[in-house]
Amino acid sequence: MAMDLGDLSVFARIVDRGGFAVAARELGVPTSTVSRAVARLEAQVGATLLHRTSRAMAVTSEGRELYARISAPLSALAQAAHAMDSAHAAPRGRLRVTAPADLGAQLLSPIVLEYVRRYPEVEVELSLTNRSVDLVAEGFDVALRATARLSGSTLIAKKLATLEAGLYASPAYLERRGRPRHVRELPGHDAVLFRPQGTRWQLSGPDGEVLVDARGKISADDYSFVLAAVMDGGGVGLLPRVLVPREVEARRLVHLLPAWEQRGAARYFVHASGGRAPPKIARLREVAAEWLTPSSRRPSPSAASARPRP
Repeated sequence: MAMDLGDLSVFARIVDRGGFAVAARELGVPTSTVSRAVARLEAQVGATLLHRTSRAMAVTSEGRELYARISAPLSALAQAAHAMDSAHAAPRGRLRVTAPADLGAQLLSPIVLEYVRRYPEVEVELSLTNRSVDLVAEGFDVALRATARLSGSTLIAKKLATLEAGLYASPAYLERRGRPRHVRELPGHDAVLFRPQGTRWQLSGPDGEVLVDARGKISADDYSFVLAAVMDGGGVGLLPRVLVPREVEARRLVHLLPAWEQRGAARYFVHASGGRAPPKIARLREVAAEWLTPSSRRPSPSAASARPRP
């Protein structure tokens, strides 16, 4: 006859805690209940497992053998149950997030709005900075980063998405300079450059991959500035597509040569190691992954409604 898992768990708890009474208190049951559980096990194995007197309790050799066999499997089952509970628990509490300033303001705003809408018991504190942040030392829960290279072994990086970039310009610029009909015409246009990309844009399209010599007098290491300069008519910009759907929808930007794109850089979700991520981190990663997938380049209804249109 198979032994009852509950009785085995009670027996292991008694051995761990060194007594019937303390085990009963932790389990929230009368002492007589744990005594009956041990009696059932002893009847099944045909041996005494525990000697109990009015002053002490001792584990018999048979009891030690049974405990040695069941303690590790019971611990593994308890950990698995705890992990499942944590995975489905509702996120709550404060979540501290850091991200580079060049993408964070535009990219994370709709993600955070959707996240707090779904999980109203979470408070998000966002820090946008281009310096290298020590998550553990500075008390951050998670970071959005452009690299999976991590200093030390206390962090875990998981790829969220690859951000493709497209070519955009304002209606005012196109009215003044005309609209390029092919990538070969781009060197004749003003470009607003994102400095880390350099002046050579690698684009993929119907003719394969081409390198475009982008020429412009304005450059910056911040996507927010590049986006603003392009919208103000400064020239053609190569911008991550996830940053511009509202501007395109409102006709403040025009998507040029949509068959051509840059196979963009990956973005990584970084958090401290130590097993399964807490629910508040895991759920944020899910929302961010949904937003950054190709099918989610337009704002979700909840996020769009949360931000007033001009």
